[in-house]
Amino acid sequence: MKHLGFLIFAIFIFSCAKLSSPNDVNTNSILSIFDDIEVAFIQQDLDGIMKFYAADFQHNGNNYDDEKTIWEIRLIDYTSLDFSEISIDFLSDYSAVVSFKMTLKYYEQETVTEEPSAENGDISYFQLLNGRWQIFGNQQQR
Repeated sequence: MKHLGFLIFAIFIFSCAKLSSPNDVNTNSILSIFDDIEVAFIQQDLDGIMKFYAADFQHNGNNYDDEKTIWEIRLIDYTSLDFSEISIDFLSDYSAVVSFKMTLKYYEQETVTEEPSAENGDISYFQLLNGRWQIFGNQQQR
């Protein structure tokens, strides 16, 4: 009987260690978006990229359709995309700014930007909308 009590206690301790905090869940959700955008880029799947954008996206005067055009150009001009050094700053429970390096390559030629930057940053601003993180842009931060 002593062993059964210890076993139940050990299972309880082990299961508590596996629980994720809301911040961990939010971080993993946003990191997953960056992974999915990389995959969609490789597959030349514009809709697969744009599904992470809020319909009312606004960034530096660009709306959702403008952003879609930016991604069309990226898909034409480059053969690969890589996000690295991703850091997430949660401004609230429903708002985050993500900093990262974005490397776009055309075969051996590469363009590296650190985001958010003055000229880009279009993928850096997130809002939690209807229970899921979406790219929202910088002009309507709550």
